[in-house]
Amino acid sequence: MNSKVFEESGLTFDFSASENPYKADSKEFLYNGLSAVDFIVEMPESYFLIEVKNLENPKIPSEFRTQQKDEFLLKLRSNTDKSERSVFQGNILRKLKDTLLRMLAFGERLSKPVIYILLLEYGDLGFNQRRLLFEQINSNIPKFSESEYTSIHSVKFGLCDKTEYEARYGLSFRGESTHRLK
Repeated sequence: MNSKVFEESGLTFDFSASENPYKADSKEFLYNGLSAVDFIVEMPESYFLIEVKNLENPKIPSEFRTQQKDEFLLKLRSNTDKSERSVFQGNILRKLKDTLLRMLAFGERLSKPVIYILLLEYGDLGFNQRRLLFEQINSNIPKFSESEYTSIHSVKFGLCDKTEYEARYGLSFRGESTHRLK
């Protein structure tokens, strides 16, 4: 497979137009117990940190998909108070923070805006549930101001499905399971 084409959760991503994409949650990237997003993609104007959750993955047998969806909903609802983060939200935020920490520790400058994308394919999650999930995660995204301690310009968060991913971020499909970064 081309070094700029990656598979994740039954989806094929083509980042041919990017400068240096890599699969961040591979063994080569993970370091001393840190977690990571699925992909880091550098573009001329920004960095994309992409986390993929495809609960509609056709490669997973339907009985396991049902179990996976049930586990996801349990993690999503695992908080007792609406102001608290669920296990799922905590995991998503930890992946962002650990990825940024690792990138900075290894000398990446991050002088462009960082866009953290959660690509969530789950048709049973309604508009209001998605909006609430977005608001809860977005309100906990770290805020940065450039200082002597960090070169991070800004971090923005986006929650989308495959269709929104294509429309918002200039990505297109090569078949049902392929995304191409233009």
